Amino acid sequence: MPRATKHPLPCRCVARMLGLDRVLIVCGVDNLASAKTIERHGGVLEDVRDAGHSTVQRYWIKIGEPRV
Repeated sequence: MPRATKHPLPCRCVARMLGLDRVLIVCGVDNLASAKTIERHGGVLEDVRDAGHSTVQRYWIKIGEPRV
């Protein structure tokens, strides 16, 4: 599973190349550091779900146009 980073630029570039306009990112409800990182990069919480083995928060991030 990919790890959260403070620099999501490569992920955004790949998503843009694939023609995606948004991506879904999840993290465990007890993982405050990942939740803060996701939110800092524009993540909007959709909901919290039981994923069988744990409970996760689901965030959507919009993929904008490349910066010039």
